[in-house]
Amino acid sequence: MQKFLISLVACFWGILSVAQTDKQLMQGYSVDVAGKKQSLTGIEQSNHLKNLRGGCDTLVTELGAGNSFNGNMFDIIPLNMITLETFSVTVDPGNFNVAIFYRNGSYVGNETSSTGWIFLDSAVITGMGDSIPVQVPVNLGLSLLPFNTYGFYVTCTHPDAIMHYTDGTTTGTLHTSDANLEFYEGNGGAYPFNVTFSPRVFNGNIIYCPGPVTGINELSTTLTLDVYPNPANNLVYIDLGNLPNVPVCLTIYDALGKNISTKIVSGGTVGPLHLEDWKNGVYSVHAVVEGRVLRARFMVLN
Repeated sequence: MQKFLISLVACFWGILSVAQTDKQLMQGYSVDVAGKKQSLTGIEQSNHLKNLRGGCDTLVTELGAGNSFNGNMFDIIPLNMITLETFSVTVDPGNFNVAIFYRNGSYVGNETSSTGWIFLDSAVITGMGDSIPVQVPVNLGLSLLPFNTYGFYVTCTHPDAIMHYTDGTTTGTLHTSDANLEFYEGNGGAYPFNVTFSPRVFNGNIIYCPGPVTGINELSTTLTLDVYPNPANNLVYIDLGNLPNVPVCLTIYDALGKNISTKIVSGGTVGPLHLEDWKNGVYSVHAVVEGRVLRARFMVLN
C-alpha cells in the first residue's frame, strides 16, 4: 500500500533589467498563440528524479542574461557520439515546469510550428534567478550522432515564467564548444512555439555523456515495454512484459507532449486501448517504476 501511494503521488503531483525584455515587447501574445497554447496545456512534469550516469560532461552555453521570455530554440552539433542527459536553465524564482523538445535538423524555419518537434520530457524546477543554472531533473538518454544538426526547444510552459537568455550576434553563429559538442546561437520567445526573437543565446548548461547509451540502470536492461500493433488504427495494447509486481505509473503523450492518459497499473498487458477518437500521429508511452523509466513510441493511423 505504501508503494502504491508513493507511485500515485509520483504520477499525479504537478505544477500547481532596465531595457525591455522580449516578453515586455511582445504584444497580443495570448491571442496570437491561443490555439497552440490550448493544444499544449497538457504538458506536465514527469515528476520522477532520474540519476545521471557517471562520467558526464557539462557545456556552459552563456550566463550573461540581459533578456528573457519563456524559452529558447537553438541548434547543437555533436563532434563525437554523445548521449544527451538534460539541461540546466536560468529562471526567475518560483516553481515552473520546463519542457524539452528536439528535432532532427535545424530549428530554423520551425520557430512557430510544432510540426516535426518531438517532446522528450518535462519537470518542475525551482528557479534561482539569472546567472544561476538549475538542472532540469530528467534523464533524457538521447543518443546523438556526430556531425548531425539537432534543434532543441527548452521552455517554461507557464506564460508568466521568466527564462533568461542573452542577445546574440547572428543566428546560427557558433557560440561555444568543447571537444564533443558545438552550441549555436538561436531564438527566444513565447511558449508555445512562438520563438521569433533573434538572435538569442540560451543561458544554462548542456549535460551529456560521451558515447552512446551504455550501462543503463539494471531495471531498464532486464525489463521490456512493447506496444502493438504498431502502427495501430482501432486499438492498441501495451505489454509491460516482466515488470515486477509493483505499481507502475503509465503515461501516454501525443507528439506535442500533451498528457493523453495517466494511470497506475501493475505489469502485464494493458488494453485494449480504443483509438477511434485519437488523431493520427506519433504517441509516446512512459512507464515509471520505482523511480526509473521505460519508453516506447507507436503510431496511430485511423
